[in-house]
Amino acid sequence: MLDRMQAADPAYDGRFVTGVLSTGIYCLPSCRARKPLPRNVEFFESMAAAREAGLRSCLRCRPDEFGSGTDSAEETLRRLQATDPATVGSASALATHLGLSRKVLADLLGRELNLTPARWLSRQRIRQAQALLLGGDDSVTQIAFAAGFGSLSAFNAGFRRHVFMTPLAFRELRDAQAFTLLLPAGYPAAAVLADLGRDPHGTTCRVSDHTCTAALRIGEQPVLATVQFRGHAADIILSRPADPQTIHDALLRLLGLTTPTQGFAALTRTRPELARLTRGREGLGLPLSATLFDGVVWAVIGQQIGFRTTCALRRRLYERVGEALPGGLYAPLTPAQVTALSPDELTATGLTRQRARTLHDLACRVAAGDLNLEALAQGPLTTRHRALLAVPGLGPWSAGYVLLRAYGAADILLAADSALATALQRLYALPERPTPQEVAALMQPFAPYRSLATLHLWHSLHAPPETP
Repeated sequence: MLDRMQAADPAYDGRFVTGVLSTGIYCLPSCRARKPLPRNVEFFESMAAAREAGLRSCLRCRPDEFGSGTDSAEETLRRLQATDPATVGSASALATHLGLSRKVLADLLGRELNLTPARWLSRQRIRQAQALLLGGDDSVTQIAFAAGFGSLSAFNAGFRRHVFMTPLAFRELRDAQAFTLLLPAGYPAAAVLADLGRDPHGTTCRVSDHTCTAALRIGEQPVLATVQFRGHAADIILSRPADPQTIHDALLRLLGLTTPTQGFAALTRTRPELARLTRGREGLGLPLSATLFDGVVWAVIGQQIGFRTTCALRRRLYERVGEALPGGLYAPLTPAQVTALSPDELTATGLTRQRARTLHDLACRVAAGDLNLEALAQGPLTTRHRALLAVPGLGPWSAGYVLLRAYGAADILLAADSALATALQRLYALPERPTPQEVAALMQPFAPYRSLATLHLWHSLHAPPETP
């Protein structure tokens, strides 16, 4: 229980309650408050037992709301998504509109969506502006004010920061098969290419020099996207026309441009060992899976085996059921392609019976709409985590991997990840590889950016060790 508390694991909410004797409160395991010393902790089977011991409910994680069966986070986010950003002038006004304090709203968005209220508001306004640019002929100035921006200069700056294009260039995507993304200063193209090219079989993405070619799926149609890095720009060429908003979203995911990196960068500057970890990869975001379902496939195949073996099995699965594209690439799998085979037939690709059953069951659930991966992306992180863990065969590592690599969640702890343990042993020159409990403790200083820290630690295994 101690390691689950240190990991702030929402999957264990409802299984036990953490009592903090030094402050007299009880919390959910997922509470994001600063972790107490182990000697000040007592675990309880229920909230009632914690109250009988004289403890009171934490005002941050609000365990009593969880215990009452209400999902206040999900309801609040539902109301948030229904809010027209053009009608809310500021983060304070947004909090007032939702009937929350600024602190409660900031805690909720940070925990569940990895966003500040101001960033959420800006992102929603930009999203509205994108739709207006693609769907009509109003001027950029008209669109800027319609989306709720106070000035054209603020709109242009915010648009470029979120979209990595100018508004006029984005509008031209309606008829374009080639366009350019304007990368942020210091964008680590070499590190991104190393991540995209990590699969030696190049099943869905291949890298050569400063270029990667990635297979994407836009709706039901496969698209090959060639990305060539040139200075502070990435030139994109598509193999066929595609929905402009969807292909743009897919490329930002692929290139790690959906991840805020400033907070993690500030954290690394405070500690020499963290700065050493990221050297040469500063500014690296999380390159995400080509589709949400492809992230699930990676997670199931990779359970309890090494990365190279995972890549080989994934290649064999794609060769058996996937759609071949030019250059030896394959389009990201769909649930229907997986369910076309029985679990027994899936074992012919090298999967164990358990993994074959898990993958088949997952694909069936997604195909039937019982597990709506896209809808989960719009809701709270805790809801996503619970939904994944409810699938037989998906444990904490698999669910965490999907949250990290498919959804881009900011603070995921993969305590049982073998490569992560090896990287931590190397970073801190430990005599032995740390246990999952020790991994949880070693990763705690990286919170709330443990996903980015994990990515850098994985990459560090391919860098030569530094000499004293």
